Amino acid sequence: MKINPNEIIEKYEIELITKIILNYNFKSIAIQLPDSMLNDSIYISNIIQNKLKDKNIIINSNIDDKEKCMNSVCEKNQITLKDENNSKNIINLYVLGDTTLNECCEDYVSADHVHADFLIHYGISCQSFIIPYIPSIYIFNKKKLEQDFYLNINKYLVENKIFEQKKISTILCDVSYSNSMNSIVSSFIDKRSFNYSFLFNNKIIFDINNDIFTNNSFYEYITGEKEEKDEVHLRKNNNSDENDNLIFTNIIICIHRIANNINKKVYYGFFDNYITFDIEEKINEKYFFLCGRILFKIFINVKEKHFIYKIVSKDEKLSPEDMNIFIFPSENNNFLNRSLLEYGSNYDIFIYNEKSIFKKENIIDKILLKRYSLIEKCKNSNVFGIIIGNVNLDKNRDLRKLINYILRKNGKKCFIIVTNKINSAKLENFHDIEMYILLTCPENNLLELKDFSKKIINSYEFFVAYDYMDWNCKYLFEFYDLLSVTSIKKEFESMNKNKYIFWDYNNELMSLQDKKKDEIDEKSSEENLILEKYDHLIDYNSSIPVEDQKKFITKFHDKSQMCEYFINSLKENEKREFKGVDMNYNIDNIPRIVQGLKGIAQRYNSDMKFFNKNE
Repeated sequence: MKINPNEIIEKYEIELITKIILNYNFKSIAIQLPDSMLNDSIYISNIIQNKLKDKNIIINSNIDDKEKCMNSVCEKNQITLKDENNSKNIINLYVLGDTTLNECCEDYVSADHVHADFLIHYGISCQSFIIPYIPSIYIFNKKKLEQDFYLNINKYLVENKIFEQKKISTILCDVSYSNSMNSIVSSFIDKRSFNYSFLFNNKIIFDINNDIFTNNSFYEYITGEKEEKDEVHLRKNNNSDENDNLIFTNIIICIHRIANNINKKVYYGFFDNYITFDIEEKINEKYFFLCGRILFKIFINVKEKHFIYKIVSKDEKLSPEDMNIFIFPSENNNFLNRSLLEYGSNYDIFIYNEKSIFKKENIIDKILLKRYSLIEKCKNSNVFGIIIGNVNLDKNRDLRKLINYILRKNGKKCFIIVTNKINSAKLENFHDIEMYILLTCPENNLLELKDFSKKIINSYEFFVAYDYMDWNCKYLFEFYDLLSVTSIKKEFESMNKNKYIFWDYNNELMSLQDKKKDEIDEKSSEENLILEKYDHLIDYNSSIPVEDQKKFITKFHDKSQMCEYFINSLKENEKREFKGVDMNYNIDNIPRIVQGLKGIAQRYNSDMKFFNKNE
């Protein structure tokens, strides 16, 4: 199958990527691709090389041709950059194949393994609040829209008298619609009330608390001089009062995050027109978000004939009774389920469908019924496993500590499990765990594994089971939102207080010292008894020091908690039907020795033949 280079350049935004690499002087670039795009990895890396070569960059690659570049796991190309001082700076390209996280999450762990200073994330994105360890950018899927897409939307709104309701239409899109969002906004405007010429003016101005942002683009070369001029221009614009010329369109748009931690900034909007926030700024406390997307009210400037996007702060009151949410899920069912579980109980939801344009049926009842049964099971479980599915999520550590604290407080056993992609084979290894609590990104919170004997719940369901929240069919997936609930916040504060014991120094210091001395004496006598009992186990001729042997015996004697737990687990294992692989399995048929595949650690030789045929 012949590949069109222009299609690759357009689909994967190669021009944009090369500009960013040059503009911000990145040296080690990690490219994260979903499984469906891995076949194009060789073309992406080669085209990026060619683009950089066109910018007077000398290629010094350890990969001479395509045959030597086939590697489905990690692909490394070295590029030598010749600067004005004739010094050589190496630019490395890495393709991350076997990622450790879900495809919608940035895999900073794998990027760190290759010491990357820039991560390019392709495909779907859950837009979770994360801790960005290195700069990253999101290149989303591009949705192919059917014919008359925008016309059908506006026709539906008119025929169903949505405009007559005078409600605010909130547009919530999957990231695959990011390139079409301005046109989608135009289709939600009542053409009977506004001049139709507005729909053809694509100029957008962002208003962030009266600070004006426009035409900030990744496609331009960034210099300190340009940034300073833009800042002055913004301040001048702030002095002009244009509120008299603004008309609210009754539309709210949810804008995606497009880049993170570039120059210590977070970027929202579009590649040719974005806004930025300081990475340390707590924007989730100041502004409204839906499914990780930041909200903007859309106004029209009737004098200048362009759109004004005004940010929605949390001080503004948005009543659910006055809002309709129009969801464009594409084929992302995880995003759709998340949206319905978070907002389906309070808002009127319209789900885009190619056949019926929008459908207003409630498909969430079955999911809620199934999830509620898990909450009841959680109340009766005694041994839990907390699965850390994504270590990059903001407030991940705080939430994990709190759940662990609550379980211990209620006399439950708890184990922490950190893993990459979750499957039933991994989790079945922990036989004693009765239920798992999954801490991962919002779009994978409803994980269900086939042929898995245990149940998996999320953090919201756990707090409902332990009466920290009421079951009102309104889920909270973001960790920050959960920790902001009054009852949970109070428990979190008490957990931190219980770490320390405060006392009156003058009155209680002596009594505490006496108590501590008694405890030490008691512990010392117990250890002496144990050593007397197991003195025959100490080998005085061993290379291991005698003191280390004594410490081991006092820690792992037969009455210790760990030893008792191990012995009990051995008794339970005797009852199991599955014994593992038997060394005497299939001794009747002697297998023949056959020649295996040849190759190196990167690939088999047969892979090269297959690749040559497809060229």
